[in-house]
Amino acid sequence: MQDLPIIPPPPTLETSLFLAPWQEKGIKIALILAGSLIFYWLLRALARKILPQISQRRLKTLLSVFYNAATILIIFIAGLIILGELGINIAPILASAGVVGLAIGFGAQTLVRDIITGLFLLSEDQIRVGDLVKIGAFEGAVERIGIRSIVLREMSGSLIIIPNSQASSVVNMSRDFSQVDLTVGISTKHKIDEVLKLIRSVCDSLYKNPDFKDKILAQPEVLGVEEIAGAKLSIRVLVKTKPKKQFNVARELRYQIKKAFEEKGFEFA
Repeated sequence: MQDLPIIPPPPTLETSLFLAPWQEKGIKIALILAGSLIFYWLLRALARKILPQISQRRLKTLLSVFYNAATILIIFIAGLIILGELGINIAPILASAGVVGLAIGFGAQTLVRDIITGLFLLSEDQIRVGDLVKIGAFEGAVERIGIRSIVLREMSGSLIIIPNSQASSVVNMSRDFSQVDLTVGISTKHKIDEVLKLIRSVCDSLYKNPDFKDKILAQPEVLGVEEIAGAKLSIRVLVKTKPKKQFNVARELRYQIKKAFEEKGFEFA
């Protein structure tokens, strides 16, 4: 004879009364999780749609930071609400989190300073990727600006990583325009008017040179005698160039001045 399946007895009134609150809590928790996931997916979809359309790297970085911070905040708030629904007193948890956060804050003051300084660097647009900057003793092109550090590439090819907190003084040598600041030292035995005339002629030729027309922004200025020291005259020349073009222009200007001086027999000092 085949055994009949065992049918569990129907829940008693006491069991139903015991399970009812937990069923209600389970529904609430499920709704909280579903709402948090929906909000997270919407935030992620919005970030994926906006970020590729942004051309400014600093704004992309800021939005990425806010997106990550919002994600952590969603998880934290959802977790607290779920714990409250389970009947767990969250006040001690919040107090403990405050103490832990304070301890971490004391132990990671440098990291916090790096992050805060990085946010200011990005929001104020002090430097951009590709800019030629000088930070402390380091000089190079900016390859990356992060929340914690700045990455520079020196002329030698060396990669320099500088914590943001150390970027207290930043010299940007390529924002809007650059400039050649050249001092020419020449012997006082030469007639100053002839020297100035020759240097102006070299500057005019360089300015009209087709190879440098797109690099030089304005007519070069020969400011005149900057200093007289013994048998030496110092003549100062300024040339306004496009960003990061000052090095090529300065090299060519030095070459042309040297060549012109050789032809005229002028001596450097």
